[in-house]
Amino acid sequence: MIRRKEELIERSKTIKTVDTSIERVQTSHNTDRICNITTEIAALEQEIEEEDAKLWKSIYEFKQLMNNVHDIAYIRVLNQIYFLFQTPERAAQELKRSRSWIYTKHEEAVKAFEQGNEEFLNRWVIERMNNSEQIEQLMNQLYEIQQKKQQVEDEESKIKATLLESMKKEQIEKLENVKIKINYIDKSYRRTVNGKLLKELYPDAFHECTNRSEIQPHLRVQVMSA
Repeated sequence: MIRRKEELIERSKTIKTVDTSIERVQTSHNTDRICNITTEIAALEQEIEEEDAKLWKSIYEFKQLMNNVHDIAYIRVLNQIYFLFQTPERAAQELKRSRSWIYTKHEEAVKAFEQGNEEFLNRWVIERMNNSEQIEQLMNQLYEIQQKKQQVEDEESKIKATLLESMKKEQIEKLENVKIKINYIDKSYRRTVNGKLLKELYPDAFHECTNRSEIQPHLRVQVMSA
């Protein structure tokens, strides 16, 4: 955007003072060009001012979030790169450290920043999605469904445990009515393959005996609190 503004200013400089000996049509054409360029420059200046305001607001918010990072080395690295807009190479010179130290501390600092501001960052992602209010509602609905599902599963486990104990005690192998059939399955053993160990010891056999199947996009849902 700033480059575009500079281009327009340079274009305006190429328009020389109008020669009164030139026909009026040519004079009008030059005047229109000057007006158009001036108008576009003014509009770009306004847009740049608005973007500057957003930038400084973001910097202020970022500084507030930095309060949740407590390691002084992390703070210094983040300050050089994100507040002073320095490259890692320049930051290394300023802090009198090696570039590898800067890269390592930057990676650690970003993780510390994410951990310290996890709730804010989660909210930030949602708010910047299209239809963010609807997304929030769907997330809450899914949370309620997961809660109900967990309650049902807990209740199912208790019922199964009671029936299992009764059927085992009375040596009943099957219970059945018009709605449901329940079979008692006695203790048994199952052999499983340690895929990781098999792949490590016998990689050829692992690839020959395993199939690769396509998994469609899906969601993994984790309830964070009760």
